[in-house]
Amino acid sequence: MVVSIRSQLGHFNIGNRVNLVVQRKIEPTAGDLNALMERVEEIADLFRTQPLAGFPSARCTEVKNEPVYALEHLDELRQFTSVLTLTFRVWR
Repeated sequence: MVVSIRSQLGHFNIGNRVNLVVQRKIEPTAGDLNALMERVEEIADLFRTQPLAGFPSARCTEVKNEPVYALEHLDELRQFTSVLTLTFRVWR
């Protein structure tokens, strides 16, 4: 958790990072990969644009998707795995 105090603005800026994992067993074809990568991007866009339900003062300030998917999971497990790292800030 990252905490910084901005006394000149009179509020706290509290940040939390959350890893959201998208996984699915697939046949590793280009069509399957493209569809799942699009779905991950849709999820990321929702967090970028929508406040959290039940916590309207929280905003997603950063979304990372590195790597886009885990190649070793495709090769070894026939599984699509993608990790979104979301950073939320709450101003009080």
